[in-house]
Amino acid sequence: MTATMPAAGPSVLVSATDVVIELAPLRVEIALRPFTLTVRRGVRRLLRGGGVWVAEGQVNDQFIHLTEGVIAREQRSSPERAWRATVSTCETDAVELALTLSGGRVARLRVGVPSGDRVELQLDADGTPLRLGIDWEQRAEERLVGLGARHNTRLDQAGRTVQLGADRRYTGPDCPTELLEQGGIPQGDCAPMPWLVSSRGYSVWVHTDANGTQFDLSGELVAISTRAAAGPLRMDVLCAATPAARLRAFCGLTGFAAVLPEWGYGFWKSRDFHEHRDDV
Repeated sequence: MTATMPAAGPSVLVSATDVVIELAPLRVEIALRPFTLTVRRGVRRLLRGGGVWVAEGQVNDQFIHLTEGVIAREQRSSPERAWRATVSTCETDAVELALTLSGGRVARLRVGVPSGDRVELQLDADGTPLRLGIDWEQRAEERLVGLGARHNTRLDQAGRTVQLGADRRYTGPDCPTELLEQGGIPQGDCAPMPWLVSSRGYSVWVHTDANGTQFDLSGELVAISTRAAAGPLRMDVLCAATPAARLRAFCGLTGFAAVLPEWGYGFWKSRDFHEHRDDV
């Protein structure tokens, strides 16, 4: 099965072993068995070793009345990874794949390239799993930023697991030493935009307002997952050449932030004391 368009438009090539979706300068390569996904911009591999997984489990979140935040707790089984894919439907710029997971479960992944700087991914699965996840190899030199400035004192988020809306901690001068050593006092009150920027030349936007969106950047993989109760995992990989261009593309998709009225920039007064510049 093959669908082609003129050279200026997208092309989808399907064979017995793989699928290639191309719209210059982007090229998405999907191996069907074993299943893997690669995204290239020109000759540069942005994402490699891409995979899909589903996990069963139970949610034991704790609601914090004082901050109206959530401390996330889950009991999660080992993930069921996709190992084989077949093409269900083929469009001019996308394919839908039926995935067979290691536990026998069936999942569906839609992969589309609507423009030369964006890849769309959408994943759902049979049954009622706890989490739906998409991951790929994290490079040794890769730097990852975003996910809200208040999540960590370091700009680079690599090496951490961030669950949006659930992991902000207070580390200020009133924090007891024993809690400071554990990362601070849990607050659970910060829910920033699910937006991640990589030094490898891509950015990720997860389409979700649901509690439980998690970015696991702690190991050999960049693993992004949502709780399946919120619906399919929908994710855009933006691949413009520079971070600024990717941010402009992101704002074009979501809408630019409104500018405050003039009176909103008037006199503000607050008090915040620091004994030394190192404290700041």
